[in-house]
Amino acid sequence: MEARRRARSIPTGPGLVAVRLAMAREDVVVLGGILAGYDGIASLHGEDTSELVVLTTESMWPTLATLLDALEAEIQMRRMPSSDEEVS
Repeated sequence: MEARRRARSIPTGPGLVAVRLAMAREDVVVLGGILAGYDGIASLHGEDTSELVVLTTESMWPTLATLLDALEAEIQMRRMPSSDEEVS
């Protein structure tokens, strides 16, 4: 039930890409700070958890994907399968 409630609060639809990530809670803060430096690249969605959703647009997806690839070497995170992810 809780997962469904969280899923409803995340915008979805054409043109949006949602990527689910798992990481340590302290790294969520690090990721949020990094994304804040990239004005408009993505938004973070999660409720006090180590699993979150990063939401972006199709046009920003290539930039975000490159950034996430680079960050995987710096912070421990893993991408999780998501039926919401619009880009293959």
